[in-house]
Amino acid sequence: MTDPTGRSFLSYKRSRRDEAALLIQAQHDHGIPTWQDVHNLASVPTEDELRRVLADPSTASAILFITPEVENSTVIREVEVPKIVQRAEARDGFFVLPVAAGGLEFAKAAEVTSNHLSAQNLADWNMHKVASATISPSLAADIANRALAQRIEAIHRHLPQGEALCVGLYVRRPPPFETGTALALDWSARFADKEAAPETWRDTLLPALERVAKTVRQHAPGREVQAFGLPTLPAAVAFGCAFLATSGLRASWRQIAPGRDDQLWTLAQTREDSGFKAQIMSKEPSARDIAVLVSIADNTAGVRGQPEKPSAAPGARARRAPGNLSPRHPHDGRGNGCRACRSRRNAHCPPRVRQYRNGAPFHGGARRPRRADRPVTQYVRFGADL
Repeated sequence: MTDPTGRSFLSYKRSRRDEAALLIQAQHDHGIPTWQDVHNLASVPTEDELRRVLADPSTASAILFITPEVENSTVIREVEVPKIVQRAEARDGFFVLPVAAGGLEFAKAAEVTSNHLSAQNLADWNMHKVASATISPSLAADIANRALAQRIEAIHRHLPQGEALCVGLYVRRPPPFETGTALALDWSARFADKEAAPETWRDTLLPALERVAKTVRQHAPGREVQAFGLPTLPAAVAFGCAFLATSGLRASWRQIAPGRDDQLWTLAQTREDSGFKAQIMSKEPSARDIAVLVSIADNTAGVRGQPEKPSAAPGARARRAPGNLSPRHPHDGRGNGCRACRSRRNAHCPPRVRQYRNGAPFHGGARRPRRADRPVTQYVRFGADL
């Protein structure tokens, strides 16, 4: 029985190694663990090891990258393709994504992968065709997205009802391969130390997160996501933005702390007294803004000790909580901070009501009785710019 959380096998001709590298990295960006000969094939008899890997239940899928050079590869045509097709025909969760590339038409792609020793033929398969002679990073991401959809669908069918999708996020170093993890987003190759270039975020990482969230929503409806890993703060924030509560997805974070049991941080936790206390301090009454100073590790007196500008604003400060935080504390701390801000805003900047008549502001003066056909619209806004 295939484990749908297993690896994705890449079948390709080594003369296309640069394009294969794009396919591998694109799958890692989307959380799909991979098996590729140049990285995973040990110093053992090649054909025997390929047969073993393709028969392993922890090999969950395969991408057949079919290019003109495949016609001259006996290993691909007589070992990899027959075993991959055999696994797919067993219909036990294993799936294959054939890609006709290098300018091949569908019929020619089926022809170059056929051999006289097997009855398998890809002519009747629904292949994905790449129109260009070589693939680009964006085309590789599109192929990875197709594999992602089939993977999440297979995992959703396999998991018991109510069990969460485990999603890892790794930035500092590649994650270990472990079955049971639905997705392991490996962004380590995209980062230098703790940073990624702005164009990498814009063109690669944020679109990958958007595709992951969309795929979970479409192919695993109602399934909760339990995230974990070793991200940087920007990566964690980006992940959280992709899985906002307003997105219709239920997500939690499994916090791993040395020397303590793992903690599950989720909005579903009930509120527990955090020890955070909001302190309101009135400053310049003519100021328009409210300063909110929050620190979990220490109080914010040092920040306030800096030279003050003449228009120092009224503010709210949160004192640190004693001891270690539990998953239930942030709800209370956040609630205290929000209540303090609302209280200060309402005290210093009460709502102003403005009337607009027929699109123009109404300032008072001699008032005539309003006609029924002359609408009045009220707009309420707060004076504070928060």
